[in-house]
Formats: sequence, structure tokens, C-alpha cells
Amino acid sequence: MKIFLTLILLFTALLNHANPVKERVESISQLIDSYPDSAYSLAINLLDESIEEGDDYGIVQTNFILAYVHGNIKAEYGKAIIYYLEAIRYAEKARYPEVGKTLTSLYKNCGVIFRKFKSYDLAEEYYNKALSYASMLPNDSETHSINFNKAGLLMDQKRYDEAIEILSDLISKSDNTSKNFWKYNNRLGIAYFEAGYYELSIEAHLNSLVFDKLSNELDAYTTHNIGRSYAALGRSEEAIAHFNDAIEKKKLLEDKSPLFSSYKELGELIYKEGQVKQSLAYFNMAEKYLDKTQDISQFELFKVKANALFDLKDFNQSKKYEDLYSSALNEYLITQEQIQETDRRYNMDLITKRYFDEVEKQERIASILFYSKLTSGSLLAVLLLVIGYNRYERVRLRRTITRELAAYRMVD
Repeated sequence: MKIFLTLILLFTALLNHANPVKERVESISQLIDSYPDSAYSLAINLLDESIEEGDDYGIVQTNFILAYVHGNIKAEYGKAIIYYLEAIRYAEKARYPEVGKTLTSLYKNCGVIFRKFKSYDLAEEYYNKALSYASMLPNDSETHSINFNKAGLLMDQKRYDEAIEILSDLISKSDNTSKNFWKYNNRLGIAYFEAGYYELSIEAHLNSLVFDKLSNELDAYTTHNIGRSYAALGRSEEAIAHFNDAIEKKKLLEDKSPLFSSYKELGELIYKEGQVKQSLAYFNMAEKYLDKTQDISQFELFKVKANALFDLKDFNQSKKYEDLYSSALNEYLITQEQIQETDRRYNMDLITKRYFDEVEKQERIASILFYSKLTSGSLLAVLLLVIGYNRYERVRLRRTITRELAAYRMVD
């Protein structure tokens, strides 16, 4: 394997001498998924060359590649953001033909990471910037994609009415031959449900079923969501019918884990109807598909099952499931603390502020050097010093931010 990778690196290196920067970027991009480390090393080399030659396209695209590797492959989101911001800084000044499309993707990807770490203000700001560039592209696909992500961001913040407006507009611009038609209607149905508009949620989910290439999985998922809305409306008979229909459809899937939610929610509905023994049968079925994740909806099964067992006077089994729920809840709380610690470590607001503070500081120093009165020495020598300094600072910028980020983590 090492010999093979070495041959790839040597071949690509030889190819690079003959290819222009754009072709070199494309060859590196093809390596990312299969050989990310090789792609990363080649991108670093091309970035240094591009900085030396003042090639904006090379600087932007290699920073983009490095950001992608850090964010999508290594899950090093702090470093990813730094490279994305560096790519944006150069792309904003660049004039190559595809720069608008590049900036659209850069701002969108930043928005995705900011949303992941709950920096909602930054996420919205960068989605809006992405939309401003997407509006200048020849087709609307990027605009629709960003608006779909933005609707999800608004739902994270419980701004359901704003999300509903965006999703409704997306649906009006799509048709039932596109998979997006199901995707938009499904998210709209969820937004309506979370906002308490249960009738409208049912309508949106029913509309999504019109998609003419609906898979069994999506059909089962949609049927389950309709059942949830009927349950929320207190229309038990219709809810039970949809949950049972969803169960039959999910049984046909290769992955049976989705059966968990339908059995659990059907059991909860039956329990509220006073059919305790029957509800326990559904809870037992749900337990077969418990995936042991840290999803709170999974281990809440232990609580509802403990209640049913208690009502049936099976006190020993009831206590067993109470203990299981207590233990799982404790593990969940510990995990949440770890997640919060990770969020603090990847404080996107702080990382972004540090980046722009560093850029401002370096640009201010460069400006002072360039415009100050030359009181001694050779004019040419000082000008050469300034040029050399500016080139060096471009390389130093990303390294300074990376070091500060590492130091911040150690202190944290």
C-alpha cells in the first residue's frame, strides 16, 4: 500500500509540472475520498506554490480542499473553518470566471459547520451571503439547496413560521418528478408538526406521497409521520391505522431499526387509551429494535415500559426498567456534558473573531510599513522588504491561527 501511495504521489508530482493549476486542483480533488492524506499533502504544496506565484485560483481552491479534508473527513471543524475563511478572503478579491460559484459553496459550507456547533447567528449570516452569490448563478439549484438548509437552521431555533415560508416557496418551484419534492414537503410537514399545526402537517406529508419515485423507506417514514399528527390531534383510530401501516411497510425494509419508533409510539397511544396489556406487547416489540444509541427517544422506552409493568402490578420488572432508564439517563447527561465541552472547544464565534482580528492586525502592520516615510536606507531595499514581508505573512496567517486554536484547546 505504501509503495502504491508513493507511486501516486510521484506520478501526480510529475503530472503537476506539465499541468496548469486548474488541472492540478482537479487531480488532487479526485484523490480526496480514497487517499485524503495524499490529497492533503499535494494541496499544501500547491498552496505554497500558489502563494509564491500570486495565483488566486490556486490559493482559493487549495484552501477549499484543505477545509474539506479537515471538516468532512477528519472532523476537525476548527481547522476547517480557518481554511474556509482563508479561501473566502482570497476569493472575494479574485476575478477568475467560477469565483461566484466557489464563494457560494464556501459560504454555504461555513454555514453548515456554524449550525452544527449552534453558532446560529453566524450560520444565518453565512447562509445569507451564500444566497447573495447563488442568485447570480445561471440556475436555481444552489439557491434551493441553501434555502433548504436555512429552513433547517430556523427550525433549530424554533422559528417555524419563517421556515414554513421558505419551504412553501421551495415547493411552489418544484414538481413531483424530483426527489426534492418529497424532501421539501417532508420538512414542511415536520415544521408544521413542531409548530402545532397538525392538520397542515398531515396535508404536507400527504403531498409528499405524490412523488412518483417514492421508495418503500420514504413511504414508511411518511406514513409514520402522518400517524404522529393524527395522534396529536386525538384522532386515535386514524393514528393507529397509520402506525400499523407504517409497521407493515417497515417490515419490508432491509434495515429493521425504523420499526422501533412505530412500535413505541403505537404502544404509547394504546397506553393512553387504557389498553395497558396491549401497549406492553408493543413496547416489547420496540425493545427488539432498540439500537442502544444516546438518542433520548430510544431509552425513554424503558420509562414507559416501567409504567405499564407497574400498572399490571409486575413490580420487580417495573423496577428493573426504572433502573435501566435511570442508568441510561445518567449516561445521556454525561454525554451531553461531553458534547457541550466539544462545543466550547470549537467555539466558532471565538475562532472566527480570532481569525479576523489576526487578518486586521497583519493588514494594519503591512499598511504602516508600506506608507510610512522612509527616513533612512535605500528605497528599493525597503520596498523589497515590504514585498517579502507581505508574502511571508500570507503563509504565516493560517499557521498563526492554527497554533492559537491548538493553544486555546489546551487551555480549555
